[in-house]
Amino acid sequence: MARPATRIGEIPSVWYSQRGDRVQARADIRAATGELRRVSGQGVDQEAAYAALRRNAEALWNGTFSDARDAHTVEQLAATWLVHIRSRRRLRQQTIEVYESYVRTLILRRIPKVPIVQLTPGFVDSFLLRLEQEQSPSAANKARFVIRKICDLAIRHGALAPGTNPIDAVEPIPGPDPRFVEYDLGQVRLILGGIHAWDRRSRNGIGVNRQRLVDLIVIILGTGIRIGEALALRQPGVRFAPDGSVWLTLDGTIVRDRVHGLYRQPDLKRDGQEREQRVADFAADTVRRLMANYGVDAARNPDELLFVSVRGGPVEKVGVARKLQEFRSDFRVPLAEAGIDVDLLTFKSFRKASAKVVADAQGIKSAADLLGHVDPSMTGRFYARPPLRQISAPAAALDAAYRGLLDSAPDADRPDSLGPS
Repeated sequence: MARPATRIGEIPSVWYSQRGDRVQARADIRAATGELRRVSGQGVDQEAAYAALRRNAEALWNGTFSDARDAHTVEQLAATWLVHIRSRRRLRQQTIEVYESYVRTLILRRIPKVPIVQLTPGFVDSFLLRLEQEQSPSAANKARFVIRKICDLAIRHGALAPGTNPIDAVEPIPGPDPRFVEYDLGQVRLILGGIHAWDRRSRNGIGVNRQRLVDLIVIILGTGIRIGEALALRQPGVRFAPDGSVWLTLDGTIVRDRVHGLYRQPDLKRDGQEREQRVADFAADTVRRLMANYGVDAARNPDELLFVSVRGGPVEKVGVARKLQEFRSDFRVPLAEAGIDVDLLTFKSFRKASAKVVADAQGIKSAADLLGHVDPSMTGRFYARPPLRQISAPAAALDAAYRGLLDSAPDADRPDSLGPS
């Protein structure tokens, strides 16, 4: 007989574990939205841990928030912050899971028992410097983000004094220099030809869907869109204009999270990036062929995706990215001989290459429009260098003042020369 489903407002089985000198209580409860969520609480004993767990559960049920004044260590404060961001429902589930990963891998593995009052600028600066050296500037910046957020929460709840967020006094961590990418026509042809000729099979003997890899590369190069956006293209989002051009509606991406699994998220990575975009003519036939081969399957493909897995559902970004990585590994020598930086050969590299072409021809603002960037400075910083400005007007003024300056050599006999008198 199946166990009855957990009801909203009910705490079923509770698991207790020892975390240093404190007890942690954990349980799976059903939030007000109907989703199962893992909540936890800590205390000096099981009774105190259960009380903390109960407060966090009530935060999910009632929309209230646990008080950060109950937190005395980095671990407790980080757990309270995660409860807050889950309860407010302002972030996508995938984003929340990313933040949970930052807390788990960067903070709780290193400084979980540090008292909040010891989060001084000097301590945090040393911690981030060590993390930068041991892992990367990116890891240090992620930890910096988490520390800022949890300390902001502590300040709002009175656990820390106003104006004492240690991150405010810590020097920013410079990231690595951006790596720009450009491919000429011959290099792209070499890549696509290599994929077509690639005979790669997995352990179960199933071959790689080479045509899918080629189609994704061509569409990304012809539009500048992200791999998740390409995989999220829908049959209703393709428009054939009377002039023969092909337009794509970009309003979703493929993501995976613990609540929904793999699905098409009806939003792009950033707010304000939804748009309709024309496909470059060289990629238009690829879209036409995908539309011609589209088969209606409302049960397995309710989102009407153009790219589907063998089971008829969405295609995993990680899966196609891994296949492209395997290709570049197998073809490393000929790719390198053609002047291609093999380690940078990803789907994003084709997005960067398309931005480079547009920036060189039409300026960084046009490249930003291609990529869907609201701020062109983002485009110029990470995707394509702005072309050198060509300044010609001042030369006309200088010519008007000094034209003829060197038409003839100075005459020593002329009274306006600087020769000896």
